Amino acid sequence: MEALLQYLGTFDQLTEEFAKDFQDAVKTNEFEKGHYLLKAGNVSEHMHFIDKGCVECYLGDKSTKETLWFMVEGEIAIFKNSFYDQIKSEASIVALEDTRVFSISYTDLERLYVQHPFMERVGRKITEFYHKRSDIKSYILYPKRPETRFERFSKYRPDIVARVSQKHLASFLGMREETLSRLMKERQKKEGQG
Repeated sequence: MEALLQYLGTFDQLTEEFAKDFQDAVKTNEFEKGHYLLKAGNVSEHMHFIDKGCVECYLGDKSTKETLWFMVEGEIAIFKNSFYDQIKSEASIVALEDTRVFSISYTDLERLYVQHPFMERVGRKITEFYHKRSDIKSYILYPKRPETRFERFSKYRPDIVARVSQKHLASFLGMREETLSRLMKERQKKEGQG
């Protein structure tokens, strides 16, 4: 819980009263690898701050899966449209590793905004961060050449490249697994020569 409070404290100074109310509202949840934090068709009722682990957000099913993003420690796992509008989600979020999160419900978060108005600023700052990240995602996925997409993603998220399976990474980058495997081998070869 301390990591989450520190994260929030980077956006604004937290009061003791807020910290107490926040800790009362937040629940710790543990998900085994393969467990769904959110299934498509359900409403995203909770925002999850990842304390340990890695999750994948994707559209479709196993045969038509389109990975939207990965979230790891220190990041928030939600499907924004579903959470903020409290509507059925088009996406699923699944644990790629055993994962521990701190979860807050939409209702409790809205209550905290009313009780602690400074939290509106914190919420705005967090939203700004994820909007900027969406721009980076567009920058990564825009090029037609798979080599460029892989290079850009490797630059921005080397931690994810080293952490998730080629199958999941290929889905995110919009390429065949064989193509990604070739690109990774070529990169390793270059690094070995450098």
